[in-house]
Amino acid sequence: MRVWLFASGVQLLTSSLTYDDDHRLRRFAELNWWEDGVDQEIMRELDKNCVFVDGGAAFGYYSILARRAGATVHAFNPHPRFAAEMRENLALNNITDGVHIHEAALGAEKGHARLEYGTGAQLGRGVPVRVTTLDELDLRRRAVVKLDIEGHAGHALRGAPRLVAQNTTWFIAAHNNDERRAILSILAGYKVKLLTRTPNEMLMARPPAD
Repeated sequence: MRVWLFASGVQLLTSSLTYDDDHRLRRFAELNWWEDGVDQEIMRELDKNCVFVDGGAAFGYYSILARRAGATVHAFNPHPRFAAEMRENLALNNITDGVHIHEAALGAEKGHARLEYGTGAQLGRGVPVRVTTLDELDLRRRAVVKLDIEGHAGHALRGAPRLVAQNTTWFIAAHNNDERRAILSILAGYKVKLLTRTPNEMLMARPPAD
């Protein structure tokens, strides 16, 4: 069993890291962070009193990072293969509680859809998935939310009016201009900072009163 140990202390099975050719492995070898500049900002926001929501959790890196900091985690991982690999990585990091995996996609309203994934992931196409909303969580504590959901962040935000109005800190990947415009429109009034441009823009948005 081959394991990659990141500078953050998170471990991932290397079998999880080769799903979209080896460009991520080259980046990890150079920087030893999942997303240099993003990891560190998220770590500064986490503590045992917050809830971390991991939208597009994939192999669980940020969920593991958040749980190690003491946060309660809600991870959304709609694809069954990714969810299974995330559970393996949780076990690898000796995390046995505090991480709730929701095998559902995030959207503007509850329902069902088919998850299309690129051939680089070697997962096939059209996997049927359940769709839910962020506000279905009904969070009452300070929340830190990460969204990296392949161009659909605007839909997820439209399903979270209560969470947007709360004291929430957002980390959102913008994969294209339409998604970026939707994010900025819904989070109007938030203080927005660009953290990285690769592989997508990652935006950090702080509450208006912060």
